[in-house]
Amino acid sequence: MLRLAQNRLTGPLPLGLSGFMGLKELDLGRNALTGPLPPWITTLRALEVLDLSRNHFVGNLPSAMSGVCFPRLQRLCLQQNQLTGPLPQELGTMARLSVLNFSHNALTGRVPDNLTLLTKLTVLLMHHNEGLLCPMPSGLTALKNLVDMCLIDGAPSSNLAPQRRHDTRRFKATRVDALKIGLDNWHSPG
Repeated sequence: MLRLAQNRLTGPLPLGLSGFMGLKELDLGRNALTGPLPPWITTLRALEVLDLSRNHFVGNLPSAMSGVCFPRLQRLCLQQNQLTGPLPQELGTMARLSVLNFSHNALTGRVPDNLTLLTKLTVLLMHHNEGLLCPMPSGLTALKNLVDMCLIDGAPSSNLAPQRRHDTRRFKATRVDALKIGLDNWHSPG
């Protein structure tokens, strides 16, 4: 376990961390770390918690970010960075994920449909990524363990039909305490 959150650390992630193959928790959140997320981050296969939130990371997420690389990962917190590009399709293979937070970045493209396979998710936060496209995968609303889900605000467009925008009857999750979708900024092309 390596918890160095809120320590005013600066610069890129040190390559020396790549040797900590048995590391279960890496919490470097709330620092001033910079640069892209290095590809070697996906070699830390024992990780259960990866928190790099509230730093200054830039660039795309490593495309190898998957359940193969992170078979034990339960919490992935990358919010409040300057990450760009699409979400890797492989995210949906991280079967043990309970917390997935990519909010407050500059991510683009569609949310992978296979996120609906993450049945252990309790928290799914992707708001404040103005480049994420709608519609969201419809199966997300059927994830039974969700207690907090905030998907998109500031989205440029949506394929949601106007009559379904506020229809909550289709939402099947039974434990949701918070659901924020930010429909005020969505519009329908038809």
